[in-house]
Order: sequence, then C-alpha cells, then structure tokens
Amino acid sequence: MTRTPDALPLDDAADDVAADLPDVAPDLLPFDVPRFDVPPPPDAPDDLVDASAEPSPDALAPDVAPDAPRRVDHCYLVDPRSLDGAPGATVGPVSVAVFVAGVTPGVGRGADVTVELGAGPGAQSPLDAASTWRWGVATYDRDVDGRGVTGSREYDQYQGSLPAPTAPDEYAFAARARVGTGPWVACDLNPATPREYRAAYAGRLTVAAAGAARVGYCNLQFPRALSLAAGASATTMSFGRVFASGLTNRGCADTPSAAELGAQWGYGPEGTLPSSAGWTWVDGRYNAHRDSSNPLVEGNCANVEYQATPRAPMDCAPRSFGWRFRVGAGPWTYCRWAPPAEGAPATPAFDVWEPSLAGAMTVTGCL
Repeated sequence: MTRTPDALPLDDAADDVAADLPDVAPDLLPFDVPRFDVPPPPDAPDDLVDASAEPSPDALAPDVAPDAPRRVDHCYLVDPRSLDGAPGATVGPVSVAVFVAGVTPGVGRGADVTVELGAGPGAQSPLDAASTWRWGVATYDRDVDGRGVTGSREYDQYQGSLPAPTAPDEYAFAARARVGTGPWVACDLNPATPREYRAAYAGRLTVAAAGAARVGYCNLQFPRALSLAAGASATTMSFGRVFASGLTNRGCADTPSAAELGAQWGYGPEGTLPSSAGWTWVDGRYNAHRDSSNPLVEGNCANVEYQATPRAPMDCAPRSFGWRFRVGAGPWTYCRWAPPAEGAPATPAFDVWEPSLAGAMTVTGCL
C-alpha cells in the first residue's frame, strides 16, 4: 500500500531541486499495463533506457540449439513497484509479463512456462542457489500485447503473491520464469533489458509488524551530487528532512531523541538498493525544525532536518547516497530526492527507491 504523508516538506531550497523530469509520451509505451513514472537520467547507460528501446519480440529469438532446454526470452515486473507486509505474511498481488518466442504469442497460456514471485535481501541475486530468497507460484492471468500491432497478444501476464521474510527490514522482490526444466530467468521492473536483472530495479518490500509506526515523509534535501577526493570528508554538509506524526511536529523546540527517531546518511555502490549490505551509514545530527509546505499548517515546524558530514571511500568507484529514517526500533525508510507534491514532476512514492533520484558521489584521486 502507498502511504500519504500527513505533511510535506517546505520547498524552500530552489538550488536543491532538479529540473522537471520529462514525461514519457503515451505512444512510447508498448504494453497496456502500468509503466515507469520516471525515465532514467540523460546520462544513463545505454541499457537503462525507457521502454521505447525495448527490443521487438520478433528480434527475441531463442539463442540455443533446438535440442537444448528452452529459455525465456524476455520478462519484467508489471506492477506494483513497492509492497508492505507483516513478517512471514503473504503479500501481493504482483503481475509479471513473460515472452517466449513461439510459445506465449496467441490466445491463452503458453505451454510449459513456470513463473514464481519471491523476496529476499537486495544484495543477493534471486538466481543464486545459496540465497535466502523465498518463492511463491504465480498463475496465468491474461494475454498482453507486445511492441507492435494491437491485439498481437505476444506476452503472457502472470499474477500471484509472494511470501514475506520473517524478520522486519527492507527487502527486494522480483519474479523468475523458465520453460520446462530450462534455466530460470530473473525479472525486474525495467522492461528494456531482456534477461538482465539489476537489484536497483527490483521491487521494494518493507516488512514490519502490523501497526508499526513509520515515517510519513522523508527527503534527500541537499546536495544531490558530491565530488570528493578518496578518503576525504566533504566541506559541505548533506541534509535530509523527515516528518513523523507525533514526533517531529510536537513543537518547534521539541527535538525527537535518537531512541525515538533514527536518522542516518549513507552511500553504497552506484545503482544498488540502499538496504543491501554494501552500504555504509553514519548517524545524522539535528539541524533545525522546518515548516511544512502545506499552507494550512504553515509555521508548525512539522518537519525535522538532519545533517551529516559525507566522507568518501578509498576507491574511486561511483557511489549513490541518500538518507534513512525510522521510528523507534521499526523498519528503516530509505530516502532519495523526493520533491514536494505542489508543482513537482510525477515521481514514485517518496519511500520507493528510484536510482535516478539518488544522490550521486564522484570519488577522485585514486591511482
């Protein structure tokens, strides 16, 4: 489910906010199903392009000998992008589209195709036999059109639920599909990369006890980009804002304690989920109370802003960065740039990690 913030942050940092992101033209959407709301940035790698670059099903032919096990040619998660669930619960529904040349085109379910939905740690591949991902079976739902003629029905859409992990935390979810006893192919949310799973484009599953308190809004306020020498600390602070009902809005002089509200700044490998093991986190420090941008509650100091001093790693691999917040001992909510609702471009919900909206760190000075 998507949470609606009780209050939104003040949009008072004009220099912090990127230009409006372009909309995706409807005629570039190849399927009659929900698509990404935010396209990748202009400088994204060629393989992270919008759905208009998706290869035609005619070009997706089997790449194995006729007597070898068949392999799924293309699959992707249709929706949703995020889920919430209690520990060990069954959550969903989740939809996934699958294409197998000569099998899925036409009316009805393609023969001998198996699709499963699962969740697990973002740092683990869903195809790793040693991973702790848990899986549930998806069933055939309907035919959907591929890129091309309306009514082609080239893809089969499957739908089902998945078993949530038993420990509260942030996890990835994805699908996997295969033909007969052939190899599994993992399916993420990016339809433009056949048979190439990336954790940054997995779905986001937040596992928390029923009724657990969550933050209502959070944001990577400033800056959105950093350039640091290897091992050096930044001269510019990073700022993150958060709203948590009953904590941040108790008054302009009432600061939540660290036990009440956790706040951390962190960085990790570019394009990875911030809940994965490769991220490094440091505690944030209280900076100030900030008003909400909601004109009905202006002056209420509803949001709290935290600051941290970024420090670069010793190697020069590109990094992503952001903030995370949690209420008490509840699950972390990971926060990238999430502009206020008033006049902002359409983006995923604030608590859905979108790689193109994460902070970008460039590290220099390595041999």
